[in-house]
Amino acid sequence: MPRSCAFRRIASICFAGLAWLTAIVSYQHAHRLKPAPDDIQISGRVIIEQGLATLGTSPFAHTKRGMLITTEIQRLLEGDHIVFAAMQATRGLTWDPMLGRQTIYIKVIPLANGNVLHQRLEGLMEALVHEAVHCIKHTWGRISIEEECDCFAAGVEVAHIIAGERPPELLRVDGYPIATFVLKSYPKAKRSPRYKPVGESRSWLSTRTGPLIAN
Repeated sequence: MPRSCAFRRIASICFAGLAWLTAIVSYQHAHRLKPAPDDIQISGRVIIEQGLATLGTSPFAHTKRGMLITTEIQRLLEGDHIVFAAMQATRGLTWDPMLGRQTIYIKVIPLANGNVLHQRLEGLMEALVHEAVHCIKHTWGRISIEEECDCFAAGVEVAHIIAGERPPELLRVDGYPIATFVLKSYPKAKRSPRYKPVGESRSWLSTRTGPLIAN
C-alpha cells in the first residue's frame, strides 16, 4: 500500500475514534444532574459529616469493609464529588464517566414553596454508602447482581447503625432478603462469579444478603 494511502487510512481511523469519544463525552455531560443551590450543598456536607461521626463510634467503622467505605466517602467529599440534586426515582446515583471525575448524586426533595429538603439522616447515609461501593468498584455501568447486593448490604447495614439499631444477620430491602430484591429489581443484571465484595468474602455476602448468591 502506498505510504500516502496508509497515512490517510490511519488519519481516518483516528478521526473516527475522536468523533466517537467526543460524542460519548458530550452525551455524558448532557445527562448530568443539575446541582441544588449552594446552601443545600453546604448543609448536605454537614449532614454527611454528622453521619460519618456516628459511624465512627460503631464497630462497623473499625472493620476493613467499614474503613474502605468511609475512606472513599471522605475522598469524594474532600474533592467536592458528592453533589445534592433533585431526582425522581432513586435516592442516590453514581456518575462514573469514561473521562472525568466520579461523582455521587444524593437526592434532595424540592417543595412547592421553593424550599428544598434533605432526606432523613439514615436514608441519606444509606444512599451515600450504597453509591460509595459502586465508586470503589468503578465498573463503568457493567454492574453485576453481586455488586448490587454488595451495595445494598453496605447501605442497609449503615442505615441500621445510624438509626441506633443492631443490623440483622440477614439484611433486607422492602421486606425481601437483599439477594431476592436485587434479582427482582435488576432482571437484566448478569452474575459475576469472580466478584469480591468490598472488604469481605463471597461467603459473607451470601450470609448477609441471602442464599441466591453462590459462594
